[in-house]
Amino acid sequence: MPRGHERIEFVDRETNRYIGPVGQADFLATVAIRGGEIIRRGGRVVAAVDVSSIRWTGDRAGEAMSDLDRDRILGAIRRQYGAERAPYQLRHPSGVVEDETGARRPGFRSALPHAEHSEGWSLTDAWMSPEYPDPDSYPPAIVYSDAAGAAELPRRIEVRGDRRLRVLDSRRLEWIGARSAEAMTEGDRDRIIARVRSVYDEWGYHYEVEAG
Repeated sequence: MPRGHERIEFVDRETNRYIGPVGQADFLATVAIRGGEIIRRGGRVVAAVDVSSIRWTGDRAGEAMSDLDRDRILGAIRRQYGAERAPYQLRHPSGVVEDETGARRPGFRSALPHAEHSEGWSLTDAWMSPEYPDPDSYPPAIVYSDAAGAAELPRRIEVRGDRRLRVLDSRRLEWIGARSAEAMTEGDRDRIIARVRSVYDEWGYHYEVEAG
């Protein structure tokens, strides 16, 4: 079957299907959202494809997906959206996000309670996680980690009106582990707080950072 016979089909509101010469594969295809808002470009809703979700179905169900076959399927997905002039984003397993122009930018490969970023840093915030499902019971701090070390930031939850707000005191950000005896520089503090903000902004969490 030539490449021209490859096609992408709609399965349901969260799943699309590739059908081509190498077999049949399903993948997660939803609406791109940031900060709780649907992303649009050129007046059109941006589709979001999770590359790590591509899996064989049909006769090849259960088989491991090779990098070569995954790349071929991704090529078919790009061509399909391109033919429709539809905006899209592919979230690669690393967290890097690719758009319809081919441009790539850093991004998250996982969400809270343990958000991991493609640039090698992470944030753990277990509030409202499977480990702490009760909104009134939560660990009192969040933990940031990167190649430079790990840091802990006290966090409390406040009820304001009809919403619960994460409140963080940036003055109390401290190194833990191997760097626990070191003072936090303003440069490190600003970098870490900016990244904490980016996690909450990505998924639209309500928060406030108290500055010294």
